Amino acid sequence: MLDKPCLAPFTSINLDSTGQVVPCCVYKMKGDVDHEVWDYNLNKSVGINIKKKFNSWDKLRKNILKNKYPSNCNICKLRSQSGKTRADDFRKNLESFIEDEFDNPKILMMDLDLSNKCNLKCLHCSSSNSTAWIKDSKKLFKIDNNKFDKQPIKHRSVNNIKDLYNFPEITKDLKIVEIKGGEPLYQDQRYDILEVLIDHDVSKNITLKYITNMTVKDEKLLKLWCFFEKIKLHISIEGTNKLYNFIRGDKITNVEMLEKNILWYKEKIKKYNKKIYVNWSITVMACNIFDVENIFNFIKKLNVGYNINGIGSTPTLVVNPNYLDYRVLPRWYIDKARKQMKKSLHMSVLNFEKKLTYWDDEERIPKFKLYIEYIENISLIRNINPNVIPFWKELKNEYLAYKR
Repeated sequence: MLDKPCLAPFTSINLDSTGQVVPCCVYKMKGDVDHEVWDYNLNKSVGINIKKKFNSWDKLRKNILKNKYPSNCNICKLRSQSGKTRADDFRKNLESFIEDEFDNPKILMMDLDLSNKCNLKCLHCSSSNSTAWIKDSKKLFKIDNNKFDKQPIKHRSVNNIKDLYNFPEITKDLKIVEIKGGEPLYQDQRYDILEVLIDHDVSKNITLKYITNMTVKDEKLLKLWCFFEKIKLHISIEGTNKLYNFIRGDKITNVEMLEKNILWYKEKIKKYNKKIYVNWSITVMACNIFDVENIFNFIKKLNVGYNINGIGSTPTLVVNPNYLDYRVLPRWYIDKARKQMKKSLHMSVLNFEKKLTYWDDEERIPKFKLYIEYIENISLIRNINPNVIPFWKELKNEYLAYKR
């Protein structure tokens, strides 16, 4: 699947909001029958769970060194067709630190999804990763036996992350701590893990990386960040103008707020003699494929961090739910978007356009129908106008033609 072995099971752990521990955040809990990794007997101690799971991946590691990946890794396989993969992230972030980890695995990176608490309800998200989604999930769940796969999930979090105070052996080799969510700047535990790392006297060796919607300001976090080697903010953005609000599910936040908050953090951190590194995380899906150029224009105009998704060029693709994958769209629609991208002044957009592909109608049409029905239902639930999506009326007409 990859030209080099994925580093994740040799160097990293992902701790999710249920307390489960896996090699990375896109490693599916349930792969094929023989690859279910859900732990039904979690210990109350976060540290014990991390040590137990990390030490249990010998078979997985041996198979990966033979280029044999379990079905749990299929999301990376799908994303590799057009966009960057999570494996690319590990290679980019950790390769310079690799010594003998293929023979002697060590935890160099912790990837933390400590809570699903979030203040936004993005179109491609769910209540698994956003408490703001819970109310809408309950409504979508009732439609045609939950055909949009929006199972309502309550607020959940790892409330005992301070347990790691007792496990300095877990943190001693850390180089990167990536904090996601939910919204990491909004979570109740946002200070706890930082205080553990500071107490273990390892923070000076660690780069903190946040995947954030950048709608929250917090000066206490700024003060704690000063104990760390680097601070990297990966700011997610999926649209501009009214499409931004449509995708975010929020009528108050906007791209101008992003600009103000980024500048606030960068100015405030100066008095502590630290620097914040800004990257942009762009996720492309069916409803925003025409806005890619606008997003890049906004980023360039803002002139605060021009690195995209941490590797400089390739946006991430939505592959789950699959009805939001851009390949559900008719060929004429994708061709229009490609024609627009070919006129771009941004090399990143030009490179991305070359990677776009199509699904055949047998695979595409059922998912396209779901896409249209999902947008219509979410628009009704949230009282928002789907006409902000380019050529929405034409897409709707094609949907109706299929329904006849």
